[in-house]
Amino acid sequence: MSTAARYRLHVQLDEIAPPVWRRLEVPADLPLRDLHRALQLAMGWSGTRRHVFEGRPESGVRLDEVLARPGDTVGYVYGLADAWRHTVRLEEVRPAPARQMGDDDGPAVRLLDGARACPPEDVGGVVGYDVVRDAAAMLLHGRRVPDEVAEALAAEYPGLAPAEILAALDEFDVAAAARLVAGVWTLAEAAPPLLRSLLDRAADPTALLSLYRDVLRAAPVRLSAAEVAGAVDDAAWLVRRVGAEGVPLTGDGSLEPGLVHEAAARLGLDEPVPGTDGADLAGEEDVRPVLWFREVLTDLGLLAAERGRLTATADALAVVDDPRTLWDRIAAGLPVGDDPDLQDAGAVLLLRLAGSDGALPRGAGAGTGAAFGAAARATGPGDPLAERGFLVDRDERTGRALASLGGDAAHLDEVDFADVRAAARPTRVLLERLGGFHPDGRGYPGDFPTRVGVALARQALGAGEVTVGG
Repeated sequence: MSTAARYRLHVQLDEIAPPVWRRLEVPADLPLRDLHRALQLAMGWSGTRRHVFEGRPESGVRLDEVLARPGDTVGYVYGLADAWRHTVRLEEVRPAPARQMGDDDGPAVRLLDGARACPPEDVGGVVGYDVVRDAAAMLLHGRRVPDEVAEALAAEYPGLAPAEILAALDEFDVAAAARLVAGVWTLAEAAPPLLRSLLDRAADPTALLSLYRDVLRAAPVRLSAAEVAGAVDDAAWLVRRVGAEGVPLTGDGSLEPGLVHEAAARLGLDEPVPGTDGADLAGEEDVRPVLWFREVLTDLGLLAAERGRLTATADALAVVDDPRTLWDRIAAGLPVGDDPDLQDAGAVLLLRLAGSDGALPRGAGAGTGAAFGAAARATGPGDPLAERGFLVDRDERTGRALASLGGDAAHLDEVDFADVRAAARPTRVLLERLGGFHPDGRGYPGDFPTRVGVALARQALGAGEVTVGG
């Protein structure tokens, strides 16, 4: 918890009566980026719209640089189309709490009180919200409303009677919202560095934190020394085959066809390789798994291409005969990618895998499954994150987690697990070659991770229980 002074904030939606408001306690030095996150959770917004602090830059700015004395205010606008404007007012400044060694003062951000639910996000701003309330009240008293308004009500509140719609507009469970805010901050503060870096950039961190919660709940995974050696065997073979002297590359920087054919056979690829009689061997572009594996090992710094030759690096040659050290070297290089988008997608994929236990669900067969492994189970009523709807559909949460890293979270529902799988190709290729996925119904790597895949993911993230080589 921050050692800064504590601010008590009153947050109220403008131009709405009766008022929709919340009271929060936060550190005075809270970054505005994190204040945005707190406001989203406390109000009940989804985080899928753009936002702005009026007249203030957000990046690198702390709350105590904006609000200094009780009575100071700052405007916060969410949803630039509907323009939900909030007034954030500093009510009270409290001294930093005195702490003893080992004290645990709980989450840095707390929701203390509040009233009434936030409006539906696509209702059309304050005017649209008033139309919804008036229409529900008219229907309650037997009066007619325009057909398009009635249809909009039915779409927003399916199956609810007018009285229930009015109740939903007013109902706000302070205790449940407080659990949500506290739960998110407790998880976030304890997150390992890789996940922390994602959370710091996520427009809405809830999906990331929900996946991380699965990791913390998952059963321990243990790998034997023999399993570790088997996992890194193909990588070790290619490092040795290339060696310190290296192998020549073609004019376009590809492996020569003979080595492509040799590598395909070594990797057990069943894709057709032209020229099996040796007369017209396939190039690297024709056998993409070989190309991708070579590229991934290059990204990891185990191979290097220079002056027309591919060589094994000194780093790789130093660890190639020690499977456990090579495993650690590979895990330290995850997620793989030569640009931030590839690394983000790879990290989200690792987070998804780390929450499994490595078991293949009964009857899984081909295809993806949302609830794989014993860790993926419905949350109970006391789970602070359950109230945001992230229950057992890990694939949906994985898509939303990646979408949240896009900056404004405007398209959280438009990214699914297939998008993550494609965007994380370098990381997935490496995991496939190391035996990180159970085969699907056709014998190809599927989407359910093995214990090897889970162990690599957990070690790379620095999260979850894993024992390797013991």
